[in-house]
Amino acid sequence: MERGRGWKWFHYYWNLCKQVGSETYKTWRWELCASVVVSLFVGILNGNWADFRTILLATAMTVGCFVVWHILRVPWLLHKSVQTAEENNDPSVLAGMFGFVVVAALVIGILGLGRVLWSARPLGTIDGRVKTPPVPTIAQTRVVTVQGPCKLTAEQINPARLPQPCPGAPAPTLRDRILAINTHLTEGDRNRFSNALSEFSDSLSQGESLAYKLNAELGSLGRGESDGTIAKEVQQHEKVLSNITAEGWKYQKAFPALRTKWDMFREQNEYIFGDNPDNEGPNAIINVSEAYRNYLEWWNVIPNKDQKPILNLLSVEHNESQAHLSTFFKWQRGCVSRLNEMRNSIR
Repeated sequence: MERGRGWKWFHYYWNLCKQVGSETYKTWRWELCASVVVSLFVGILNGNWADFRTILLATAMTVGCFVVWHILRVPWLLHKSVQTAEENNDPSVLAGMFGFVVVAALVIGILGLGRVLWSARPLGTIDGRVKTPPVPTIAQTRVVTVQGPCKLTAEQINPARLPQPCPGAPAPTLRDRILAINTHLTEGDRNRFSNALSEFSDSLSQGESLAYKLNAELGSLGRGESDGTIAKEVQQHEKVLSNITAEGWKYQKAFPALRTKWDMFREQNEYIFGDNPDNEGPNAIINVSEAYRNYLEWWNVIPNKDQKPILNLLSVEHNESQAHLSTFFKWQRGCVSRLNEMRNSIR
């Protein structure tokens, strides 16, 4: 069959692959090998395998550009060979297989490059993706003293984080941190924080009133022990202690709910109420009243309760109750002091 005549479509593309393989093999085999060797030396000298892989990819992309040139040039070569009937120049089957591999590699490389470029595409304009954060409103310029040899003005302190201490200065305390935050509260946040402090103060006053009621009952128990009348009044005292416990449970439920309500001022809450507010606050009152009531219930079943040794058994529970109640008063007064400090910091 004369060259080019009677070709089907697959004959044409098979001869196209053979021509591409032949041209690629004749033109760039040594250049490709040289590029790979140079890439290997660069990777060895840099001691970085990532550099070697990058150079290999760049080399492959460069060779791919020449393959594109061959693909564009080969149809003309095929046409020329058909016109001149150069049967002796017909590339071999091996050249066709090599050409097919080269074309397939080019297609895969183009698809891979397209995927990389698609993944790296911008998702939108800068204006659409990044917005300038709002500038915090500073009510007035103040000077905040940080422990150490230097002073920071309000303009030098980032309101979103703790200011960095001066070189050689100790780390800022929680108090320093809270005062710096309060200095930069906006007018709206100051008003909200003021409302929170007012509710905190009411809660502490409620706990104080309940603690004083319990303290008065402990005093009545002490007098009943001293004059021996408690043996006839146990049930009345048990009822009073039960009522105090019931009020304590209501206080215990409302206190953490209040802190959750104002969680936007979490760090201020932690500073005012301390690390263990529930146990040092409402739970302390409940533990005292409920423990004393249980003790009275046990003590009441003892015969001869009007005798001095039996009466003295109440002293043990009485002393422990007074100690636990003192812990509450110490916590409550510390909270009030820190709360007043917070009020002064936002005035």
